[in-house]
Amino acid sequence: MDGPKTKGEDGEVEPSPYDGIQKNAVLHEAKCFNDKQISAHTCSEVLTKIMYLIIQGEEFTGSEISKVFFSVTKLFNSRDVHLRRMVYLALKNLPADPEEAMMVVNCLAKDMTGKTDLYRANAIRVLAKILHPSMIGSFERFMKQAIIDKDPYVVSSALLAGNHMFKSGADSIKRWTSEVQEALNNPSPMVQMHALLLLFKLKQYDPLAISKLASVLARAPPKGPLAQVLLIRCIATVIRRQNQPDRELLKFLQDLLHDKSFTVMYEAARTICALPNINRTQVISAIGVLQEFLSSPVPAQRFAAVRTLSKVVLRFPIAVAPCSVDLEHLINDSNRNVATIAITTLLRTGVEQNVDRLMKSIAGFMTDTSDEFKIVLIDAIKSLCLKFKHRHKTLLAFLSASLREEGGKEYKRAIMQAILEIIEKVPETKETGLEQFCEFIEDCEFPKLSMKILDLLGSEGPKTKHPGKFIRFIFNRVILETASVRSAAVTALARFGAYVPELTPSVRVLLSRCECDDDDEVRDRAVLFLHLLKGDGMKLARDFFDSEAPAEPKRLVASLEAYLEGKKDIPFDMDKHLVEVVEETKEKGDAKAGDAKRANGTQAAAA
Repeated sequence: MDGPKTKGEDGEVEPSPYDGIQKNAVLHEAKCFNDKQISAHTCSEVLTKIMYLIIQGEEFTGSEISKVFFSVTKLFNSRDVHLRRMVYLALKNLPADPEEAMMVVNCLAKDMTGKTDLYRANAIRVLAKILHPSMIGSFERFMKQAIIDKDPYVVSSALLAGNHMFKSGADSIKRWTSEVQEALNNPSPMVQMHALLLLFKLKQYDPLAISKLASVLARAPPKGPLAQVLLIRCIATVIRRQNQPDRELLKFLQDLLHDKSFTVMYEAARTICALPNINRTQVISAIGVLQEFLSSPVPAQRFAAVRTLSKVVLRFPIAVAPCSVDLEHLINDSNRNVATIAITTLLRTGVEQNVDRLMKSIAGFMTDTSDEFKIVLIDAIKSLCLKFKHRHKTLLAFLSASLREEGGKEYKRAIMQAILEIIEKVPETKETGLEQFCEFIEDCEFPKLSMKILDLLGSEGPKTKHPGKFIRFIFNRVILETASVRSAAVTALARFGAYVPELTPSVRVLLSRCECDDDDEVRDRAVLFLHLLKGDGMKLARDFFDSEAPAEPKRLVASLEAYLEGKKDIPFDMDKHLVEVVEETKEKGDAKAGDAKRANGTQAAAA
C-alpha cells in the first residue's frame, strides 16, 4: 500500500517507512502480543503499522478486528509507558464491536482511578469512545473528580470526554455543570477552552442562561486565546438575538481589538463586522484593526483581513474606503488569491478614479488565479459597471477579453450572466454586448452556452439598428456546430426573418440549405420555419414566436404518452389531460408506496 511522501532536507521526496506493508503480514506479526515475554519495542512497531493501515482505509474483517482487539488488551500487563499510550490509541481507533469493547472497561476504570496521571487521562479518553450510554451514570463520580483534578491534562481529558458523550448521555452530563464552571478558573488555557466549550453545550438550548453566562464572562474573561475566541462567538450569538447590541458586550468585543493575540483580535474584528444590528460608526474600530493586518508580513493574516474586508465593503463601502491605499499595495502580492480579493474589494469601494488603473492591473494575473476567485472578481466588475454606467466601454472590453480566454464552464457562465445583466440595465450597451457574444460563440467549447447566446441573438438581434451583421455569425453555427447548437441557430435565423422584412429573402435561402441536414431536429425546424416565412405577411411567423409554450416539454410528452396509452374517445384537451396525468402519476406513486409497505409488513410477520 502506497502512503504519503515526505520531503527531505534536499527537497527530494522520500518514501514513507510503511510503504508497501501488507495486511496479512502485519496480522501475522501481531501474534507477538500473545508472547509471555512482551517486547515493548516490537509491539509498539506492530501497533503503529496497524494504525497506519486503518488510517489509509484498509478494510479488516470482523474476525480480524476481534482477534487484534483481544490481543491488544493483553498488553495492559506491560509497564512500558510508550507501549501503553499506543494501546490506548489502538483501542480508540479499532472499529471493534461495542459488546467486545465493553470487556476492557474494567482495565480502563482501574487506570482511571490510578496514580499515574498519564494513564488516567488516556483511560478517560478511551472510555468516552467505547462506553455505552447506559453506563455513563456509573462513572459520573470519577468524571467529576477528574474535572476538578490538579493535573490540567486529566481535567482536559475529562472535559473532552463530556463533549464526546453529550450526544448520547446529555442528562448525565448536565449534572456536571458546577464542576465544569469551577474548571473555568483553572490557570491552564487548554482547560479553560474545553470547559467553556462543554458549558456552552450544556446551556445551548437556554438563551437566557447563555446570555447570563456571556455577561458574567465578559466581566471576568478567561485568559487563554482559544477560550476567548469561543467567548467571542458566544457573545455574537447573544447580540444577534437583540434588536440593539448590548453596550457592555459590544464594549468587551471592542476592547479585545487591542489584545496581544492576533487570533483574538481578528475574531473580535470579524465578529463586530458581521453583526447584523450594527452601524457604520461602531464598525470603524474593527476595520482599523483589519487595515493593520493588511500590511502584516504573515500571508495568512493578510488573507484573513482582506477576505473579511471584501465582505464588509458590501455593507459599509464608505467605511472601507480609507483602506484603499493598503489594498492597492496588495495588488502585487505574491499570493494571487490575496491580490484578487484586494482588487475585488477596491472595485466595490466605488472609487471611480481608480477604475482604469485597476483594469490594467487585473489583466496581468488573471491567468494565474483560480476560477473561484475569478467569478468573485467578475461579479465585482459587473456591480461597478452598473454603478458607473458611463464607464461601460472599459468594463465591457475587459469582460469580453476574459470571455475569450481559457476557463471553466462556470467561469464563462458567470461572465455571460454579467454581460446579460449589463445589457438589460444599460440599454446603450446592447449592440456592443451582442457583438462580443458573436465573437465568443465562434470558438465556444460549451454547447449549452452557445445555445443560450443564440437564443439571445434571436430575441434581441432583430431590435438593433443593424441586425444584418449578426446573420453571418449565426449561420456559421449551422455549418460548424453540433446538432443541438445547429437547431438553436436555425431558430435564431427564423426570428430575424420574421421580424426584419429586409432580411426575410436571405433567411429563406439559408434555411433552405438546412433542409438536407443530417439531424432530424434541424431538418424539421428548417421546414417549419420556411413554411411560416412564406407569403408577404409575416403575421403567422410572428404569432408563432410571440406565443408561449402551453406546457413544459417533459410534461407535454408525458401527457401525450398517457393519452395514447388510454382511451381516445375524446380529443386531446391540453388543460384537462395535463391535470389528469399529474393526478394519475401521484396516485400511482401512492399506490406503489402502499404496496411496498404492505409487502414489508407481510415479510416481518412471516419472520
